[in-house]
Order: sequence, then C-alpha cells, then structure tokens
Amino acid sequence: MFQIKKASWPLFSLLLVWFLFIPSVTDSYQDIKDKKNNFYIIRLIYNSKQDTLKLSNNKDLTNLMLDDYNATRDTGSGSQFYAKVASFNGKDKVFENGSDKFHLGEWQLVMFWDGVDENGNTIGGSEELEEGEVKVGVPYFSDGKTINIHEANTDKLALSIDVSKFSICNINTLCDGKENYENCPADCKVDALSGLVPASRQDSSETNPDAFSENHNLIYILAVCLAVIVAFFLGFFIWRKKFKN
Repeated sequence: MFQIKKASWPLFSLLLVWFLFIPSVTDSYQDIKDKKNNFYIIRLIYNSKQDTLKLSNNKDLTNLMLDDYNATRDTGSGSQFYAKVASFNGKDKVFENGSDKFHLGEWQLVMFWDGVDENGNTIGGSEELEEGEVKVGVPYFSDGKTINIHEANTDKLALSIDVSKFSICNINTLCDGKENYENCPADCKVDALSGLVPASRQDSSETNPDAFSENHNLIYILAVCLAVIVAFFLGFFIWRKKFKN
C-alpha cells in the first residue's frame, strides 16, 4: 500500500494546492487579458476598379465578430482606406497611436495559380483580381457604436458598419447592464467625496447579478493566491507541531 512519509507531507500539500487552484487562477487571468485585447474582425468585399466596399455575404463565414488577435497593422501611408470608431455620444474614439484614424493596410487582390501543361512541365503565375474578399481588424472599444471606413485619399465615407451589439457602454446616463466604472465611466460616475458610484445609478444584484463580476476578477485571483499561501503555511505549522510531538 502506498504511504506518504511524514517529511513529505508539506511538499505533497503544496503540490495538491497547486494542481487544484493554480489552473483556475491562470484561466481567470487569461480571460481578463483577452477581454482587454479584443478587436473587431470584419470581412469585406473590395472592388479595386470601382474602389468600393461592402460587407462579405459569405454564408459560411461570419462577416463581423470579435477576436483577441488582429492581423491588421496601422500602416499609415499606402493604405487605401482608414477606419474610425464612433461612440454612442457621436464622438470618434482615439486609438493607441493618438489618432482617431486607423489605417487598414495596402490591399492587393492577387490570385496565384499553378499546374502542369500537356508536356508534363510545371507552370504557374499570378493574376490581379478586380474584386475579392479582404479581412481587416479594428481595435475594440466598449462604447463603440459604428465603424466608419473612409477612402484615405479623399476622406469620403465608403462604408458604415453598426457594431453596437458588441458594446458594453451605451452612454445613456444609467449605469446598467454590464457597465461599471472601468468600462463605462461616462455612465458609472464616481462621487468625488465618497469615491462610490451613486446608489441610484448602480445595478442591483437582483436585476443584474453579473454586473460587477468582471470588475472583481482580479480581486478573486489575488484572494485565491493569498488563500493558497495561508493554507500552505498553516498546514506546514500543523505538520511541524505534530512531527515534533
């Protein structure tokens, strides 16, 4: 029968706590990290000859979604189009580069092909397409209502996309839904004297039990880590006392 020696109990307890609690802590931290790095992913149909845009109508793929990875980099010069994200208050959001414009890169619609001719020789080449699908990403804002894509050369509006279904903060002067001070300071204002959100503008746990759950994820992680440390030292103290006796 397998037995654990007395001297091994502290190490065994630490390993047990690690396997039970650390994975959940890591997952919670990853959830927070992902939520802070979301992007609007948009599938577009671009006509290079007419210089027009429209949402993709590919039934097998979603033309608008959120993701934590963005393959589009703000290229600035050379882009045919740039995007602006308008908030519910009508103002354009500012990106990390300090501008309200996010350039969507230089698009080239090219189809590559290869094959074998009648003599068995490998052949291939490329062909420029007049129209094709382009996937772009635009940084996410919790109060984003509309993405407006403009022509870079003329600033003419080429396409407007409603993204309000992904928003958390609707700027309606009420701290409701999943809004909190961190993701919607416009609605969930903090009292200058007390440092608290006024009670009349808070979500009650009855109407919205998940309203502040995201805001307390980090506190939960720290509490679990503290509990792990306390449990280990408490177990070690008890073991040491019994071992001496």
